[in-house]
Amino acid sequence: MIKHEKNGLAYYSFEIFQPYPRLKHAVWSRRGPRGDFNLAFSGANGEEVAANLALASQTLAVPYPAFVGQAHGAKILDLAQIPAPYAPQSPAETLQGYDALVGGVGRSALVKLADCQGALLLDPRLDVFAVIHSGWRGSALNIIGRCVSYLHKAYGSEPQSLLAAISPSLGPCCFEFKGWRESLPPELWRYRINERDYFDFWALSLAQLREAGVPPARVEIAGVCSRCGADFFSHRGGDLSRFGLMAGIIDD
Repeated sequence: MIKHEKNGLAYYSFEIFQPYPRLKHAVWSRRGPRGDFNLAFSGANGEEVAANLALASQTLAVPYPAFVGQAHGAKILDLAQIPAPYAPQSPAETLQGYDALVGGVGRSALVKLADCQGALLLDPRLDVFAVIHSGWRGSALNIIGRCVSYLHKAYGSEPQSLLAAISPSLGPCCFEFKGWRESLPPELWRYRINERDYFDFWALSLAQLREAGVPPARVEIAGVCSRCGADFFSHRGGDLSRFGLMAGIIDD
């Protein structure tokens, strides 16, 4: 990842998307111009969060982002299927029950994170992208693979033409999962590390992308643990705030 600083914000971009400047994207750190840069309405001052979202949009030079009430499921919201603009300014305006958003030129979208993975898919030929929130439940449902399939069915995106990236998230160093036998399907048990109750969900996401047809050479894994580092909010670290993965495609 590449670190940037602008407007008092610190954020990161993925190297794999650098040849495609029309895609504007960021993994926002927790640092903002007035302290913590929280992007989630839950348990926070709504006006402050809306101001943070507006500042993020201004910094990336994209429209104010669409986002959803995430449910740790596998439902996909295609922004082309709802009236524009969909730009929630409060919890009451936020659509609920989705964990992935698909957009095209002129749209931007955000998923909110604090240890869960954020994934970004891009079809650079067709100018369509997806941002995905994937915790362990989303991984068990293969939400990332489902998004690859959705882009193929809805837009004709060929999986081998997609680019993909996985955000900072809970790493195998900190992903302790004591109830894995009851919660995970047996085919995912192989991602358990060294007979301990720790899992490598980065390796799982890479495998799910590969199984969906995305070549590993077209995938970037940040490899940064949100719990270990100081740059990102961590639920397991006791944070109530959320950072975010945001993306949008601009007109030439």
